[in-house]
Amino acid sequence: MNDECLGASPQPKDGGTGVAPGQQESPAAGHEHLLALALKARDLGLWWIDLENDQFHGDAICRRLLLGSNDSPGPDWPMSMAAFLALLHPNDRALTRTRLQRTFEAGYGSRYVDEFRVLRPGDGAPVWIAASGMVDRPPDGKPHGRSSPLRLVGTIQDMTREDPGIAGVLEGEARLKAILNTMPQMVWSARPDGYHDYYNDRWYEFTGTPYGSTDGDAWSGMFHPDDQNRAWKRWRHSLATGDPYEVDYRLRRHDGEYRWTLGRALPIRRADGTVERWFGTCTDVHDLKSSEEQRELIGRELSHRIKNIFAVVSSLVTLTSRGDDAAKPFASEFLQRLTGLAQAHEYVQPHTPWLEVDPTRRTVLHLLAILIRPYVQELAAASDPSNSLHDRRVAVAGDDAPVGVSAGTALALIVHELATNAIKYGSLSQPDGRVTITGERFAQSKYRLTWQERNGPAVEGPPTRQGFGTRLAQKSATSQLGAVIEQDWSRNGLTVRLTMQIDTLSR
Repeated sequence: MNDECLGASPQPKDGGTGVAPGQQESPAAGHEHLLALALKARDLGLWWIDLENDQFHGDAICRRLLLGSNDSPGPDWPMSMAAFLALLHPNDRALTRTRLQRTFEAGYGSRYVDEFRVLRPGDGAPVWIAASGMVDRPPDGKPHGRSSPLRLVGTIQDMTREDPGIAGVLEGEARLKAILNTMPQMVWSARPDGYHDYYNDRWYEFTGTPYGSTDGDAWSGMFHPDDQNRAWKRWRHSLATGDPYEVDYRLRRHDGEYRWTLGRALPIRRADGTVERWFGTCTDVHDLKSSEEQRELIGRELSHRIKNIFAVVSSLVTLTSRGDDAAKPFASEFLQRLTGLAQAHEYVQPHTPWLEVDPTRRTVLHLLAILIRPYVQELAAASDPSNSLHDRRVAVAGDDAPVGVSAGTALALIVHELATNAIKYGSLSQPDGRVTITGERFAQSKYRLTWQERNGPAVEGPPTRQGFGTRLAQKSATSQLGAVIEQDWSRNGLTVRLTMQIDTLSR
């Protein structure tokens, strides 16, 4: 096999120009000759694939790079595509086949870039080859016609020979890929511009797609149509800002089922801070999400039943006190507090989704305002029925924090106990008495609630005995909130401080 297979002029054996004396070299022949010299100087092999006839062609340098010396054993030359792929390392074969196929499918003018290991027939030692090319048509084909056959023309180079250090880098990449293939998660990598150029085996096993078929932006076609825009928006934001990427979406499995998946990615940065590459993972969280949805459904059902219990108790109290004038004040006070507890429960755990409070507004201070409302109503009615419901005798202020179901229940019990005692024995038992509830965020993700009473009867010290309500409230504070309780029985009024982790409040 020689250079004539490219249609180029053969190189003269004497090293001359190849032009007979008295003849003028044509511009085309001169360019071909210079091209051949440049390729030889760089030890670049020329190759092309004739797809119609299933043949891999190449010049003498190409043959030597792929097969070794001219006397080395190997397939017939030119060889079939199956014979060419059989020369590749098993771990590179499928990906190279898919990339070649996708390049041809992209049509005239599409480019091909690849790196793979060749196992030469002579010694079987792997040699790293860098290949590049472009889809073209034979000279007799119509450049823009759709019926003429396509061919892929390009060059190959021995990366190991070009720079021995590259071989170590490429071998390191091969080891990294082998490690990534041992991970149970789907792993992918992308260039700084977002072009996905690597997926580990788990991705292809899960999706059932051919190797290399989801390179570039083809990955988005694997997402559920309802999730594609959201995922793209998050990904573009991360590419523009360098922020970590995280989104959940439904990914199509090889059997056609869409599974909920958590996608995450972080940028790898250069010394100057610019993004060099993105590495990400996809984790199948479908079963976990299904369990969460089931728990949510059960929770809403329980919430609905609890709400019904509140309604039944309220009806019983109303019916019982209807014929007893002496019981009506007690019944009215009890119903106000029961209603407050019911509203607090509905606030943190609504039984229907459309009643759910915006999560950004489901906070400690909003909950406290709901919990304290029945006691404010009672104080307003006792002093002046025309007073606003937002009586300034009880103020809620300070820093806010998110609140969850468990923490909300505990806070309801604690506030009920403190407010009841304040009305019976503390500052709210006096016309000028005040209560201030203050939230405070401070270091180490901690949150403190302070209940402070002022202008009430002089405090003589802590009580000699604790009632059931007080013990229940303290147990709720320590077990459900993980809070540290401080009580200051100052003569000016009781001060109670609850200090807890913010994460605990959101449970």
